[in-house]
Amino acid sequence: MKSMKLADVLGVINALKNRHGIGPGIGHNVSESQLYELKESGVFTVGAHTLNHPILSNESDDDAEIEIRESIGQLSTMLNTDVRYFSYPNGTSLDFGTREQTMARRYGIRIAVTEHIDFFRKDCEPLSVPRAAFSATGSAVNRGILMKLLLLPVWEPLRASLGLRRTEIGERREIKERALFRPESAAEQS
Repeated sequence: MKSMKLADVLGVINALKNRHGIGPGIGHNVSESQLYELKESGVFTVGAHTLNHPILSNESDDDAEIEIRESIGQLSTMLNTDVRYFSYPNGTSLDFGTREQTMARRYGIRIAVTEHIDFFRKDCEPLSVPRAAFSATGSAVNRGILMKLLLLPVWEPLRASLGLRRTEIGERREIKERALFRPESAAEQS
């Protein structure tokens, strides 16, 4: 579904909800008052992340711009402050590019983070800042995090070369390539 436009993703979700009689779930988002409290604490920096979490590179120019502009605008209004930070949904090199960076810059974003795994350096592009994501759980958490930190600059290529599992970018690239040969949208198939 990561290679689909937001409208197609929502169509699939709605078709599944209707087919299986699933109603709206309980939300787990941060409330407006919690966001304001985080901002006011001085410990956290709050940034925008789009309205609906689409893969921006899948969207039209207009739709991508609405997602970026409106998320920044609504958050700025909600917190009564300029929003200068952004995180690209998913944030891999397949999910955003110069188009999205230009849009973010146009709406006042100074720093945008990605899911590119690397260390932050002085020469990093401010609208493509790398970061490391950790998802290990269980008794090996500390050991796994330590290994990932030590191997951070070569983590993804190392995993791929050892055949531990394909990288997410590789898997998504294959999905996009297969989708190019499928003329009908996924929403029409459901």
